[in-house]
Amino acid sequence: MERYLLQPTKSVHIHVSHQRKKGVSTPLFMNNDEIPSVQRAIHLGIIRTDSMLNNQKANVDENLKKARRKAYSIFGSGYKGQAGLNVLSIIHLYKSYVLPVLLYGLELLLPPERIINCLEAFQRKFVKEILRLPDNTANAAVYLLSGLLPIEAQIHIQALTFLHTICSQDRNSIEWALLERQISFKSVDSSSWFIQVQHIMWKYELGTVADLADNTPKKGKWKTRVLKAVHSYWSDQIDSLTPLYSTLFFLRQDKYVPGKILPLLSLEYTARESERLKTKVRLLTGTYMLQTKRKNFNQYDINPTCQMCGEENETAEHFVLKCSALHSVRQSIMVDIERQWGAITETSFNTLPVDEQLYILINSWPTLKTFLKTHLSSEFHEFEKHCGRLLYGLDRTRQLLLVTNASQRPPRTKHTQKTN
Repeated sequence: MERYLLQPTKSVHIHVSHQRKKGVSTPLFMNNDEIPSVQRAIHLGIIRTDSMLNNQKANVDENLKKARRKAYSIFGSGYKGQAGLNVLSIIHLYKSYVLPVLLYGLELLLPPERIINCLEAFQRKFVKEILRLPDNTANAAVYLLSGLLPIEAQIHIQALTFLHTICSQDRNSIEWALLERQISFKSVDSSSWFIQVQHIMWKYELGTVADLADNTPKKGKWKTRVLKAVHSYWSDQIDSLTPLYSTLFFLRQDKYVPGKILPLLSLEYTARESERLKTKVRLLTGTYMLQTKRKNFNQYDINPTCQMCGEENETAEHFVLKCSALHSVRQSIMVDIERQWGAITETSFNTLPVDEQLYILINSWPTLKTFLKTHLSSEFHEFEKHCGRLLYGLDRTRQLLLVTNASQRPPRTKHTQKTN
């Protein structure tokens, strides 16, 4: 074998089963000693079994365990509020340390969609925990907020990069000979790795494997072309999903940019400001539990009226701008918001329509980007700081009032309890 020196004491052999033919394992010998036959072995960190499907399942399960341990080791001190880091730093650590462990070796195995979904669930759950979002948050919101690519896209990028490495080999190498034979004799329905990569290239309109082999560009040029095609495809996919979710109303003016975290979350927040993000992010993703939302997503007959003032239905607009029970909290902070808005736009915040005021308080960058050169400016940070103070203060006061009102209600008696 080319460039390989087999170690007799460590070598084993696996009888690979075929879907159509079930043969009997034949003993193999090395230096007159029989090589042990096993069902599972590890080579270069990749688990090998008796079938490709078992390979895929075993490696994905192992990668999930390792990635989970890596995440716990990095963020053992916590990543929420005053005990942890800001969102931008956590996303960067995840991409640098956890993600490579999660995807290790999968560009060679190319697992099917049902197995990839397990990896997608891990990534989405991780981001939701970082942002303190509930499990029912729309999946599109996870990618819009974090800028992370779906797992499927990341595996495709690695597979296409590895294909370029093979195409760049010497024409007399085993890798090149294998490539040439596979694309010449295998049909489009084959489970061959090269044929599967061909389907990936068709998906992103990158041509054929044969064309790449005949005209192999430089690595940097090919990588740029792959990233551009993959990013464009998934940007269109995720942007098309956003309007389908009523809960993502406050994100409809934002576009998914792979690798770019939402401007709101990319600021260098202090520990206190990071703690206040929870309320804003939940309002942004439509997961903040107001009375109208409880009524829409509850099988019981829930009264949508605001439980604090009792004047009208508790919508996001009522909670943030209109509830009279929260007027004292709102009034003191709105002065700072109006002053900072005037300094940036040279207009009055109070003259804006109520629905526009609400949108700006929850997600201001789509409006402020016409006045500021960059979202990293101190003016934007200052405005977002006051908006975070407002929403966090409203949430804390609301929770206290709801607890107080609940404690003052008379206890239910047998006459007031519902009977079946």
